[in-house]
Amino acid sequence: MTAPPPSLGEGKRALVLVGGGITGAMYEFGCLRAFDDFFQGDFSSLDFDLYIGTSAGAVVGMLMANGVSPASVMDIIATSQKHPLNFRAEDIFHFDWENFRHSLGRSLVMLPAVYRYYRKHRTPFSLQSLMGLLQENLPSGLFSMRDYIRYLDSLIRQMGLATSFRGLKKELYVPAIGLDRPMRTVFGDEGSRDVPISRAIAASSALPFYFEPVSIDGVDYVDGGTAQLAHVDIAINKGADRILVLNPIVPIQNDQSRVCIPSFAGGCARIAEKGISFVWDQAARINSHEKLEMILARLRVSHPWAKIVLVEPEATDTVLFAQHILSYASRVQILDYGYRSTRAFLRDRGDEMRQMFLSPQLQRGTAERRG
Repeated sequence: MTAPPPSLGEGKRALVLVGGGITGAMYEFGCLRAFDDFFQGDFSSLDFDLYIGTSAGAVVGMLMANGVSPASVMDIIATSQKHPLNFRAEDIFHFDWENFRHSLGRSLVMLPAVYRYYRKHRTPFSLQSLMGLLQENLPSGLFSMRDYIRYLDSLIRQMGLATSFRGLKKELYVPAIGLDRPMRTVFGDEGSRDVPISRAIAASSALPFYFEPVSIDGVDYVDGGTAQLAHVDIAINKGADRILVLNPIVPIQNDQSRVCIPSFAGGCARIAEKGISFVWDQAARINSHEKLEMILARLRVSHPWAKIVLVEPEATDTVLFAQHILSYASRVQILDYGYRSTRAFLRDRGDEMRQMFLSPQLQRGTAERRG
C-alpha cells in the first residue's frame, strides 16, 4: 500500500478514462471540453500529472498525454475536417472475412472425422453438440485488430505524437488482461514502456467476442475492462491524491414513467423487447457498474486521503444506451451530449472541482472574478 500524502493537494492529479468504444471516447472528449471551459485556463485536461486509459479511453488518454486538447478534437470531428482524427469506421475495424473463410475450411475438413465420431459413439446428433466439436475452428473474434493498429500508427505518425511511453512528457498507463494467464499488465510501467503505444491501446481494446486478442511478446491480451471497469488503483499507486474518473458505461433505469426506449413498431419498449443485443448490453453494463461501485467504495475506505470523483451519464439518459458502442454515425451527437451533461454536473459540483484541482491562490482569484 502506498503511503498517504500529508495533506490533500501534495500528491498527483490523475485522469482515469473508462472505455466504451467510439461512443465512449466521444462522450469523454465532450466531458473534457466542458471541464476546460469551466476552468477558463486556470486548469485544463492537459494539466493532469498522469492518465490511465482503458480500451477507447486509452486513445483519449494518449492524446491528452501528448498535449492534444479536447477542444481541437471536437472541432475536427464536428466540422468534418480532413484530418486523421476524423476517421472512417472502416479505418479502424472490419469483419474478418479471411479468417472466417479459413475457419470454414478447417471445419469442412473436420466433418468426416465428426461423422466417424458420431457413428462410433452412437451419440444423438444435435446442432449444439456439433458446434461444440467444431468450436476450436471458429475465429477468436469477429473483427481483426490489424486495421486498428495500422490506423493508430498512422494517426501517431501524422500528428507527430510519441510512439512509445518513454517519449511522453506526461505519465500514461494502459491496462490489458492476459488471456491464458489472467493477470493485468499495465503498459507504461517500467518493463513495458518500450511496447509501442499503438499495440498497447489495441491490446486494451480487444473486447472479447467482438475483437480478436492482441499478441505482444507471445502473450495474448484482451480488453482492460474485462477485469475491472476503471483501474483507479493504478492512479493511487502512482501517487495521485486527486482523481477524476470518466465513465460512459452506465446501465439504463428503464422506468417508463420517466424513460422511453423507442421501439421500431412505435411506443416505448422494455429492454427484453429490443432483442438480444440490448439484453446483452444492459447485462454487461449492470455487471461492470456494480464492480466499479464496489471498487470505488473499497478504495475510499482503504485510501481515505484520496479524493475520487466519478462523472458518468444519468441512469435515466438514453442517449448513450440507444447507441451501439461502435456507432460511427452518432459521434457528433455524443460529443454534444458529453459536453452538455458535464456542464450540468459542474453547475452542481463546480466548487468541489475548484477545491480539488486549483491552488488556493487560483481559487481566490476565481472567487474574485465570479464576485
